[in-house]
Amino acid sequence: MCKFFQYLTDIFKSKKENIDVHENRITCLLGAGAAIEIGGPSSIGLTKEILSESEHLKELSLALDEYYGGNKYNFEDLLHLIETFLSYQYSNAIDKKYKPILGAFIRINFLTDYRKLIDDKRIVYQKIWEAISKYDSDIFTNLEKSWYLDFWRKMNENKLDIITLNYDNTIHNALAGSITDGFLKEDDTYARLNLDELYRKDLSKIINLHGSINFGHYNGTNSETANKHVFEDDFHELYKYLKPNMARDNFFNSTRSSNMTQYGEVAEITPIITGLKKADKLLVSPYNAYHNYFYESIRNNSSLLIVGYSFGDLHINNMIEKITALHGDNRKIVVITYLTEEQRKNWHPDHSIMMEDDGWLTTEALFFYSKAAKDYYPLGQSFTYQSPIISKNGNLRVYLEGFNQAARNHGDEIIEFLTSK
Repeated sequence: MCKFFQYLTDIFKSKKENIDVHENRITCLLGAGAAIEIGGPSSIGLTKEILSESEHLKELSLALDEYYGGNKYNFEDLLHLIETFLSYQYSNAIDKKYKPILGAFIRINFLTDYRKLIDDKRIVYQKIWEAISKYDSDIFTNLEKSWYLDFWRKMNENKLDIITLNYDNTIHNALAGSITDGFLKEDDTYARLNLDELYRKDLSKIINLHGSINFGHYNGTNSETANKHVFEDDFHELYKYLKPNMARDNFFNSTRSSNMTQYGEVAEITPIITGLKKADKLLVSPYNAYHNYFYESIRNNSSLLIVGYSFGDLHINNMIEKITALHGDNRKIVVITYLTEEQRKNWHPDHSIMMEDDGWLTTEALFFYSKAAKDYYPLGQSFTYQSPIISKNGNLRVYLEGFNQAARNHGDEIIEFLTSK
């Protein structure tokens, strides 16, 4: 924890020296939905693929089906379950800090074969990696994705702070040369996070807040380089490999001890942060520095674009909900999401009906919309479906027909709104 606070001290110092708080930048938050229309996987589809790879995972899923009573769960719930099971695989000889306190009162005996759990965890990560690599590789050659490139290149005529919860490199590639992720090259294989680079004010930023398929732990190539960063960096610190296959080989072919939370449960620090313990996994570099940069971006920038985010991460919601308090009437917020034809047809001004019957509007999403619009009915009170929805005070715009449609048909107006004084 001391190292974590030292990181924050360095970050605040660097930010103070290098960031102009009056600089007009746009914060962009991208969730999984931002990548679906360029080939990204859906949570439901990826969960089905993962389950198809393992009979043991299918057994676990049947137990979850019964426990949740038909409510939806996904691969993040499965990974959380695996990590929780692994947390209770201990003997009396293991030190106190590696034992969850509830272990004194409960015994988990159901489907907790240690080897099978390790295999399950590997399958989850492999399938995620494969799904991301599949759509990440053809951003320049697939003409059906040209709208995506055009939108971000036009957006980047302004300075951007792009915070993506996805693990791909599409925007890195689309805006190469005019954007930085804070990493500086160490040699021909990997790069290391540099705070001065992260806080450069002359470039847009792209931050993989929950990891990247290019991230990996450090592995020295020989005995002389094996401990190169041992006195400066955390044991679980992540670096950026220059090629995804290097990071992949590093991750899947190396063996490391698990990261433990302060309450004694497993919370793996991996190149892709998933599961339900994300807040516990953000305490090492680059995630801690990225998380702090995200907050500073919300604090400094009055314009916020949210694309394809389900409002399912509490640590994210806590930050973005502050934009109204921080910027008052200067705030400009655009949310791009997607409703199916059936959901559009069943539009109803009573939000609780849409939440209960159609499931697209979660409580967390409604809280954000209400705070952003300063209105108990942020989506209006009309029985007639329309997109976009513009709040009464004009501070919030919600586009309901997906990223592709919004970028093609409303891209210029979105950019003009976010950049207007």
